[in-house]
Amino acid sequence: MRKSLVTATAALALLSVAASAQTPAPADAAKPAAPAEQKPAEAKPAEDQVLATVDGQPIKMSDVMRAMESMPPQVRQLPPEMVTPVILDQLINGKLVAKAGYEAGVQNSDEAKARMKAAEERIVQGVYLDQEVEKRINEDAIKAAYEDWKKANPPEAQVRARHILVADEAKAKDIIAQLDKGGDFAKLAQENSTDGAAAQGGDLGYFKKGDMVPEFADAAFAMEAGAHSKAPVKTQFGFHVIKVEDKKPAETPALEEVRPQLVSDLQDKVLSDMIQEMRAKSKIERFGPDGKPLPAEAASPHKP
Repeated sequence: MRKSLVTATAALALLSVAASAQTPAPADAAKPAAPAEQKPAEAKPAEDQVLATVDGQPIKMSDVMRAMESMPPQVRQLPPEMVTPVILDQLINGKLVAKAGYEAGVQNSDEAKARMKAAEERIVQGVYLDQEVEKRINEDAIKAAYEDWKKANPPEAQVRARHILVADEAKAKDIIAQLDKGGDFAKLAQENSTDGAAAQGGDLGYFKKGDMVPEFADAAFAMEAGAHSKAPVKTQFGFHVIKVEDKKPAETPALEEVRPQLVSDLQDKVLSDMIQEMRAKSKIERFGPDGKPLPAEAASPHKP
């Protein structure tokens, strides 16, 4: 979607301000300023306060917030006291330009009418979809989706383990002997392991049984937390020495843990269902570059 001239200009101005704010200040600027005289706390502004007027036309805080939504992420993260004046200034400029355009009768031109119609359609689309999605995704729908999610994602036990991977069995046995005498597993992994996890002391984090090759998984899940393997574990990658750090029993995440994912999936499904419903009720025709109707199959190469 094309950004308006106002928001694009404001974004550039704010990015420039942010960049200059990161430039080291001169030595004198590092000196603390003299304490300012304390003033009584100002009254809290109204929820949608009028921030400026242009020939009597108000610009409210809500206008600034809407403009903020179209800004780049690095602008939205700036302090409000830095952002608001710049956006407000650009909104004032926008009001002035719009006034001049109306006075020139631009709103009656074919180009302006076409753009306004397109903008109106985009706004109506967005508001309608937001309203319909909100209606269809209620707590009952989320709970039903959670039950379906649990069936599709049965809980699995997890193990957190470290390992040392070497090329030959004799070296693996030597490392086990050192561990039996109290050797530090993480240090031995850093010194001997050929695996990418060596820098982290061989730490593989938590994993499910199906995440690892069968020989490794069977050995790790059979061990107790705190124990290391008493014999090398051979896999297609070489010989492993394993230490189990922790074990987690199979648990189903609570609804609140997966709620964001469920809501996102429901939104996608609701939108897809709505579009299919609309297509089923409508007559859609497509035409080729020559203006002739396309056959039905060619007209809809992608099913919604």
